[in-house]
Amino acid sequence: MFKLFRRATPEDRERARLDALLKNSRSIEGTLTDKVESLVYFTYEVRGVTYHAAQDVSVIEGAVSRLGSQNLGPVTVRYSTTNPANSMVLSQSWSGLNQNLSQGTNYYAEPIA
Repeated sequence: MFKLFRRATPEDRERARLDALLKNSRSIEGTLTDKVESLVYFTYEVRGVTYHAAQDVSVIEGAVSRLGSQNLGPVTVRYSTTNPANSMVLSQSWSGLNQNLSQGTNYYAEPIA
Protein backbone atom coordinates (compact mmCIF):
# COMPACT_ATOMS: atom_id res chain seq x y z
CA MET A 1 0.00 0.00 0.00
CA PHE A 2 2.81 2.41 0.77
CA LYS A 3 4.32 1.92 -2.68
CA LEU A 4 1.42 3.90 -4.14
CA PHE A 5 2.62 7.03 -2.37
CA ARG A 6 6.36 6.49 -2.70
CA ARG A 7 8.18 9.18 -4.64
CA ALA A 8 10.36 8.10 -7.50
CA THR A 9 14.06 8.40 -6.86
CA PRO A 10 16.23 10.33 -9.34
CA GLU A 11 17.59 6.97 -10.55
CA ASP A 12 14.04 5.70 -11.20
CA ARG A 13 13.17 8.88 -13.12
CA GLU A 14 16.33 8.58 -15.24
CA ARG A 15 15.60 4.93 -16.07
CA ALA A 16 12.04 5.86 -17.04
CA ARG A 17 13.34 8.70 -19.24
CA LEU A 18 15.77 6.37 -21.01
CA ASP A 19 13.08 3.72 -21.53
CA ALA A 20 10.68 6.29 -23.00
CA LEU A 21 13.44 7.71 -25.17
CA LEU A 22 14.29 4.26 -26.47
CA LYS A 23 10.69 3.67 -27.54
CA ASN A 24 10.01 7.11 -29.06
CA SER A 25 13.17 8.42 -30.67
CA ARG A 26 15.34 8.58 -33.74
CA SER A 27 18.98 7.62 -34.17
CA ILE A 28 21.66 9.89 -35.53
CA GLU A 29 25.43 9.86 -35.67
CA GLY A 30 27.22 11.92 -33.06
CA THR A 31 30.64 12.31 -31.51
CA LEU A 32 31.75 11.26 -28.04
CA THR A 33 33.86 14.23 -26.96
CA ASP A 34 34.86 13.39 -23.37
CA LYS A 35 34.52 10.89 -20.53
CA VAL A 36 34.89 11.91 -16.90
CA GLU A 37 34.19 9.18 -14.36
CA SER A 38 30.55 8.22 -15.03
CA LEU A 39 29.73 11.20 -17.28
CA VAL A 40 29.93 11.03 -21.05
CA TYR A 41 29.88 14.17 -23.16
CA PHE A 42 28.73 14.05 -26.76
CA THR A 43 27.62 16.28 -29.61
CA TYR A 44 25.18 15.74 -32.47
CA GLU A 45 23.39 17.81 -35.08
CA VAL A 46 19.64 17.80 -35.79
CA ARG A 47 18.19 19.99 -38.55
CA GLY A 48 21.19 22.31 -38.58
CA VAL A 49 21.34 22.78 -34.80
CA THR A 50 24.35 21.37 -32.94
CA TYR A 51 23.58 19.95 -29.49
CA HIS A 52 26.19 19.44 -26.78
CA ALA A 53 24.95 16.99 -24.15
CA ALA A 54 26.12 14.95 -21.19
CA GLN A 55 24.75 11.74 -19.76
CA ASP A 56 25.36 10.30 -16.31
CA VAL A 57 25.70 6.56 -16.87
CA SER A 58 26.13 5.61 -13.21
CA VAL A 59 22.51 4.38 -13.04
CA ILE A 60 23.19 1.85 -15.82
CA GLU A 61 24.62 -1.45 -14.61
CA GLY A 62 28.02 -2.20 -16.14
CA ALA A 63 28.17 1.07 -18.06
CA VAL A 64 31.45 2.25 -16.56
CA SER A 65 33.17 -0.99 -17.59
CA ARG A 66 31.75 -0.68 -21.14
CA LEU A 67 33.05 2.88 -21.35
CA GLY A 68 36.52 1.89 -20.18
CA SER A 69 37.63 0.73 -23.62
CA GLN A 70 35.57 3.26 -25.61
CA ASN A 71 37.69 5.83 -27.40
CA LEU A 72 36.49 9.31 -28.13
CA GLY A 73 34.92 9.47 -31.55
CA PRO A 74 31.76 8.42 -33.40
CA VAL A 75 28.72 7.16 -31.50
CA THR A 76 25.05 6.67 -32.26
CA VAL A 77 22.77 9.07 -30.39
CA ARG A 78 19.07 8.51 -29.75
CA TYR A 79 17.09 11.75 -29.49
CA SER A 80 13.46 12.71 -28.99
CA THR A 81 11.76 14.02 -32.12
CA THR A 82 9.68 16.45 -30.07
CA ASN A 83 12.63 17.66 -27.95
CA PRO A 84 15.96 17.00 -29.69
CA ALA A 85 17.87 18.11 -26.60
CA ASN A 86 16.54 15.00 -24.82
CA SER A 87 19.09 12.40 -25.90
CA MET A 88 21.22 9.43 -24.85
CA VAL A 89 24.10 7.27 -26.01
CA LEU A 90 23.61 4.41 -23.55
CA SER A 91 20.76 2.76 -21.66
CA GLN A 92 20.17 -0.50 -19.84
CA SER A 93 19.07 -2.27 -23.04
CA TRP A 94 20.68 -0.22 -25.86
CA SER A 95 24.14 1.07 -26.64
CA GLY A 96 25.22 3.60 -29.22
CA LEU A 97 28.88 3.05 -28.39
CA ASN A 98 31.03 1.67 -31.17
CA GLN A 99 32.49 -1.78 -30.63
CA ASN A 100 35.82 -2.73 -32.29
CA LEU A 101 36.90 0.74 -33.40
CA SER A 102 40.51 -0.40 -33.51
CA GLN A 103 39.65 -3.12 -36.04
CA GLY A 104 37.89 -0.71 -38.36
CA THR A 105 34.46 -2.23 -37.79
CA ASN A 106 31.70 -0.10 -36.27
CA TYR A 107 28.56 -1.66 -34.89
CA TYR A 108 26.07 1.13 -34.39
CA ALA A 109 23.02 0.84 -32.15
CA GLU A 110 23.67 -2.63 -30.84
CA PRO A 111 21.02 -4.03 -28.50
CA ILE A 112 22.54 -5.33 -25.29
CA ALA A 113 21.76 -9.00 -24.72
